[in-house]
Amino acid sequence: MNNHFLILFTIGPVQSFIAQARKTQDLYAGSQILSALTKIAIDKFKQEFPSGEVIYPIFTHDAESLSLPNRFIGKAEGTAEKLKEKAKAIQVGVENEWQDIARRALGKANVSAPTGFEDQIKAHLDIHWVYKEITTDFATAYQELERLGGAVKNVRQFAQYEYNGEKGEAGRKCSIDGKNNALFYRKNGRRKPAYLENATELERFVLNPGEGLSAVSLVKRFYLEGKNKETFPSTAEVALMHDEGRLDDEQKEILQFYKRLFSNRKEEITRVCLDLFNKNLAGPINLNGTENWNPQFDYQMLFEENLNTKNIPNSKQLELLHQLQRKLSPHLKTKYYALVLFDGDKMGKWLAGENNKTKDNLESFHETLSGALSRFGAYARNYLNREKHNGHAVYSGGDDFLGFVNIYSLFEVMKHLREAFDNKVNQAIVDFKQADNHLTFSAGILIAHYKTPYSEVLKKAREIEKKAKKEGGRNAFCITVIKHSGEVQEAIFKWDISENAKLSSSGCANWDALAHIVKELDEDEGHFSTKFIQNLASEFFQLTGTDLYDLDTTSRDTRHLENALAFEMKRLIGRAMDKKENTKTDEECRNDLWKSVKTLWDNAPKPNKVRHFIHALQIADFLTRKTTQD
Repeated sequence: MNNHFLILFTIGPVQSFIAQARKTQDLYAGSQILSALTKIAIDKFKQEFPSGEVIYPIFTHDAESLSLPNRFIGKAEGTAEKLKEKAKAIQVGVENEWQDIARRALGKANVSAPTGFEDQIKAHLDIHWVYKEITTDFATAYQELERLGGAVKNVRQFAQYEYNGEKGEAGRKCSIDGKNNALFYRKNGRRKPAYLENATELERFVLNPGEGLSAVSLVKRFYLEGKNKETFPSTAEVALMHDEGRLDDEQKEILQFYKRLFSNRKEEITRVCLDLFNKNLAGPINLNGTENWNPQFDYQMLFEENLNTKNIPNSKQLELLHQLQRKLSPHLKTKYYALVLFDGDKMGKWLAGENNKTKDNLESFHETLSGALSRFGAYARNYLNREKHNGHAVYSGGDDFLGFVNIYSLFEVMKHLREAFDNKVNQAIVDFKQADNHLTFSAGILIAHYKTPYSEVLKKAREIEKKAKKEGGRNAFCITVIKHSGEVQEAIFKWDISENAKLSSSGCANWDALAHIVKELDEDEGHFSTKFIQNLASEFFQLTGTDLYDLDTTSRDTRHLENALAFEMKRLIGRAMDKKENTKTDEECRNDLWKSVKTLWDNAPKPNKVRHFIHALQIADFLTRKTTQD
């Protein structure tokens, strides 16, 4: 007798596919590999269960840069024995695809598999699946399925490697995962690092000097090669997107010459040098010696500090690049970018139907929500792109998102995504959910220097996204700046003006207030100097005799101190106006800026109210004046 079952199939480990990365390309490749494996699992499910139904996620196959979660939920009919057999077949299909991806990466790297490569690849995937028969209703079966899935996730089998009769891996570890032996390396100068005897040396510029990669890390490094005409943007490119978009035709031509100087073909190098001579951009150059010519362009090479013999060993190439860089440097100078990470709040409760009018139609709700999240994910992924000079998405699965954003577009991008999330998700499920409940997301927004180690940036972004949920009470954002000096400023706010405000989930009053402050402090567009922020701490100390941050920790009644500080802020704002137009306009500007500052002051979360408020103002100051500093 055939019964109806729910099956939950998960693919991991997510940490090594997405979180472990030294380059943006590694991160993006890991996300794409995971999405591709989930797609294979879903396709295999449909083959094994022709009458089955995928409940989550719902997606279309026509998107090249598909972003899928690392799991799917399906509904199938059959016996428990047949379901186990077919689930194992799905698992084998995913494992075979992963091994094919690894073999293709070796071909792109033009190397053969060293000893241990196959072992590392086979041991990497962490696949789990559970099933639950639908005996009463969908909601009950789904809740039990999630419970079983959570229990199984805590069990991980570990493979024991063996080399030449000895147990375990002994040797230099991968520079990215820090766990597996490095099987591929690049020399640091003339010295070969202490890797395994059979480790394979890769060509210059494919790896960083002294870098070593495991089998999995090599697969991520070469996965995208040949798939797209353009590579995933580096942090330096994201930082420079706005600047590049403002170049005039002459400057764009110089930039193209600059990029063409990074070539692995002597004929192209000769042509670009001739073009530079004809344009009076360079004198005649003898190209008899082009050995050690760097053929790989990266946007960080547009910054003078990176034009050195370590990155550009060929003196003639270095000389030409210096000549062109001096012409571009006044226009290409932004060195900071934003990494944005957000995911849906209380998704477990939403999927369990706790915010719905009833659980009787939970299956239909899942299908509707899955479709809405997929549409939003596709929209968000397409919204960020090079053509708009606003950033690039790493993955966008609907309720979770990771992407790079140019800081000049940061406020517009986040507001737009918040509104799109409400329009495409909340509006789609309006017939299911309770009227006063809205599906929201919390975000970690990290602003970092392009040279900050990317592994640290990603780790910090995940940390602050969790802070937004925990300390901000969800439906919140945590915005953090890591300066190149190491100084960190961090502020947490609700997106909206009040936790209890009866507004749509797309409300962005606090975010809009911060955006308005940045605009008014801008040297070109604004009317105010930043001195009111700089003077606030010292003025407050004179007013109260208390260090600024002590207001958060002092045991005495601080209500009068807070009122005094609010009055002092208004006075300092009035004094900070440095671009005047007419009496009426000036007064409007003062009032509008004061309202924005007061909005942040009123809604800064306790117990660290003052710290969040002051750091928000300091971040605004930083975004308007210091994005080009080292």
